[in-house]
Amino acid sequence: MKAFMKILGLLVGAALWLPVWPALASEVTGSLTTGLGTTVGGTVIVAPVANPAAGTYTGTQNVVLSGDGSASIHYTTDDSTPTCSSGSTYSAAIAVSSSLTIQALSCYPDDHASAVASFAYVINAPAQLTSGGGGGGGGGGGGGSFLALNNSTPTSTSPQGQVLGASTTAAHVNGTLVIDGNTIYLVKDGQLRGFRDPQEYQSYGYKFSQAVPISEADKLLPKGEILKAMVGTLALDTSDNRTVYMVGNSYTKRGFASYQVFKSLGYVQGSATSAGPVNGMFKINLSDYPAGTPITSASDPHPEGALVKDSSGTVWWILNGQRSGFESEAVFNTYGFTFDRLVMANSADLALTEGPLVKLRDGTLVLDGGTYYIISDGLKLPFASASVLTSQGYSLSNVVTTNLSSYAAGSELH
Repeated sequence: MKAFMKILGLLVGAALWLPVWPALASEVTGSLTTGLGTTVGGTVIVAPVANPAAGTYTGTQNVVLSGDGSASIHYTTDDSTPTCSSGSTYSAAIAVSSSLTIQALSCYPDDHASAVASFAYVINAPAQLTSGGGGGGGGGGGGGSFLALNNSTPTSTSPQGQVLGASTTAAHVNGTLVIDGNTIYLVKDGQLRGFRDPQEYQSYGYKFSQAVPISEADKLLPKGEILKAMVGTLALDTSDNRTVYMVGNSYTKRGFASYQVFKSLGYVQGSATSAGPVNGMFKINLSDYPAGTPITSASDPHPEGALVKDSSGTVWWILNGQRSGFESEAVFNTYGFTFDRLVMANSADLALTEGPLVKLRDGTLVLDGGTYYIISDGLKLPFASASVLTSQGYSLSNVVTTNLSSYAAGSELH
């Protein structure tokens, strides 16, 4: 099977391919450095973030929007697209008492604007649980709620698709994101691997809506090493708010030898004196990341973890010194990757050995031929029924439909 191709935003035999995440940062103005003291140009322009995070809640949420360094934030709640001259100007928390989507963008001086970010909120009345004998008592009635992930006071919520009061006697399979209070873990290699920062979490392309309530069996799993930013992440170091690095293997931070190297690799557009859009920038505190090998040449292959596209539109992921294509559009999307992380491949990239096709990410929920599966350790594990899927906290809204005939089957989940 050939790697999938994107040509002028269209997929062969498919609909328009749209990114999963809004751009976290799209432009620079002013003065940045590349990690080795060379000038790149300015302040990162970021799309707004919302607190509490988008999701499903049982009561009114007061949503606070913020966009670092922005002059203003404009938003809409009627499904229209805001601009810096339309929509409402954000000035105070937005009270969300019924289901709606907030669309917002950050506005900066000199007519710079961020990408539009969307935050969907579902407001459901809390379930009323009663004992079998009716009337009174009410102990233990709240069995399916958990705490939403945000950076302020946690709010009680019920995840979409969860069956209240249901439980599972086994730990969730590898690849599952589980939430305990306001902490999200990835179940990986039979361990709970935590994330310390929302931007590090989002560097993996994960959505907060993918997390399911932690089970008692999950809590018995050993705690593994904290997960930092994904290899290949381009990040502005918030410890000084001016230095740009590429995250390498073993969570190293790799500086660029010069602005010309940075630009020639495709990470910024513009001239030697004026910087334009920066591709796929995140904002992360990298102060405890060890220094890695500097990136010194634009004629070498792109760094480990880079996403590149060739002149035909084929997308490649630089991994383990090879270039690997994606099995399909659906596979690319399960990693949460966006267009702004793609840069043009150079001749050194195309000279790399072609590696194995990238398959669906562990934790992906799939519907194939009427059966629901979860991908775990590269296997397709079937759920005995849709109700088993939802009883374990997974949401049907996160299911993708694709063909799994090339995947080996694992044990059925009950």
